[in-house]
Amino acid sequence: MHHATDLPSLRASIRLGGKDSEHDTKDALYDVKFYPYTAAGEDPVFAVTGGAQTFVCRALHQKDSAIEILRWFRDENANVQLNSLAWTQSPKSEPLVCVSGDDAKIKIYNVLTGELHRILIGHGSLINDLAVSPTSPTVLASASADHSIRIWDLKRRPNKNPCAVICSGGGHKEGVLTVGFHENGRYLLSGGLDTVVNLWILPNLADTPKDDNSVTQVHYPHFSTTELHHDFVDCILFYHDLILSRASKENRILLWKIDGFSSHDTPPPLSSAPAPSQLKETRSAFGGKFQRLLQFGAPNTTLFYMRFALFHQPHKHPILVIGNEKSRFFFWDLQRLEEGYGDTTAAGGGGGGGGAGGEDGGGPSGDGLRVPRHQAKRDKSALGMMREQSVASEASSGVGSSNSGSVAGMERRFVINDPFTSVGAHRKITVPKIAFATRQVAWSPGGEWAVAVGDHGMVVLFRRWD
Repeated sequence: MHHATDLPSLRASIRLGGKDSEHDTKDALYDVKFYPYTAAGEDPVFAVTGGAQTFVCRALHQKDSAIEILRWFRDENANVQLNSLAWTQSPKSEPLVCVSGDDAKIKIYNVLTGELHRILIGHGSLINDLAVSPTSPTVLASASADHSIRIWDLKRRPNKNPCAVICSGGGHKEGVLTVGFHENGRYLLSGGLDTVVNLWILPNLADTPKDDNSVTQVHYPHFSTTELHHDFVDCILFYHDLILSRASKENRILLWKIDGFSSHDTPPPLSSAPAPSQLKETRSAFGGKFQRLLQFGAPNTTLFYMRFALFHQPHKHPILVIGNEKSRFFFWDLQRLEEGYGDTTAAGGGGGGGGAGGEDGGGPSGDGLRVPRHQAKRDKSALGMMREQSVASEASSGVGSSNSGSVAGMERRFVINDPFTSVGAHRKITVPKIAFATRQVAWSPGGEWAVAVGDHGMVVLFRRWD
């Protein structure tokens, strides 16, 4: 029987393809995503991409095998460097995988037939990130080095312009590195080389006709700041109405909120977005600026293009994870932070608990974490003190067993009432015998699996429950 509080254990670490495989790759793998439309009870399928190759795989439960490669796509341009992918569906609900990179194209492959389904062209420079709307598999966002974000409406007929929205002009002055949708599909976050974080309001594309050929120009975001990060912002996600973001060289993930922003309110009109001002580092259509709530310590994550992942589904604990440059992974249970407790680390799971300050650092939280309560009553809040239990254990190499969930270990407390002090991870797992930098982590739809990819074609699987 599994528990909502269980954190993952190392299941397997492999170099994709292996020395003797036709699928061998020495390229860094930059992105991994699980197919989000898997029916309940089916084994989850994920895709990874890097170099000129994209692999579609299934995670396996067998003791002697970790993954099965279901489909292998090799770009016709052997020199292309792919870095991003996203899943969508055909009109017949067939699984489609979208991939992009330095050739400024988005290629969409049909996973069932193995055929190239479609190519999206419009960006003027390399594409750095892709994201599909959580409310519609036909709405795709792309972030580009051409300083723009494009929103593609894939339900439009093939003879129509698939680009429905272009966000550019007063948002980013340099390349855009990351985009992330709100769960309602109407808000989009972006971060870039210019250290800017933006929030864009998007038009509702749900009811637009298939014959539509129009393009909406969104010149200004409704929120923009350069005060949160001092380097390249390469990963940003919504957590309810709160925001998680990180930048290279900072060794941390920030949790913060925009003052006055609520997704329960009617989105303001596009015309209400504030124009840029040389005198303001932060501008907002929602009133006020922002509140920095919590800081997660992630040592040795200084490289550019290292991305965290958040598992967040109803009735289950939200889990944040990031991998670093030294084959180490950090996991935080955000609900346990809200409840004022640390996590338990199971024997066989690898790692151990974090602490306040130091390398792995301690700090606060919000909506979902209900952080405002602890800021208003800092002395009395349940978040004022946090207990953390840890058990030192070794993560096995190769294919291992998933054994998480037992409560054991030593208990210690630390204060998390300072948003500038890092909160240490509830669990840390080091992959032994190989050194590599992690580039991306992804969660399966039900949270049973986490898969990470990185340099040298490395794929690491974590299993949460047997």
